[in-house]
Amino acid sequence: VTFPLDTVRLRMAVDSSIKSMPQAMRLLSKEGGMLAYYRGVGPAMFGVAPYMALELASFDFLKKVLATDDLKSNPMVSFVSGFTAALMSSSVTYPLDTVRRQIQLQGGSMLTL
Repeated sequence: VTFPLDTVRLRMAVDSSIKSMPQAMRLLSKEGGMLAYYRGVGPAMFGVAPYMALELASFDFLKKVLATDDLKSNPMVSFVSGFTAALMSSSVTYPLDTVRRQIQLQGGSMLTL
């Protein structure tokens, strides 16, 4: 639902000649019709599963390691576990986000990477 808005936002951020959202939408429609709004959706969807798997597994592991008997009810344990898990999973899956953005900008051809 929000992926086309991300494509429009990215185009507006990269192309300084685009001054408004309707202008960016017209340009995308001229370039490739409705499919132009969904360039890069494949890598985005492919990156969600590894991200969530790594984040949830890391969170559970870190919480077990950090939570001793006297710290089980401490909210900082959950915060540190969640923060570290998100940092680790984002770092691992970031290259897929870079591929997605390149596809959004370059018309979807994997040969242009």
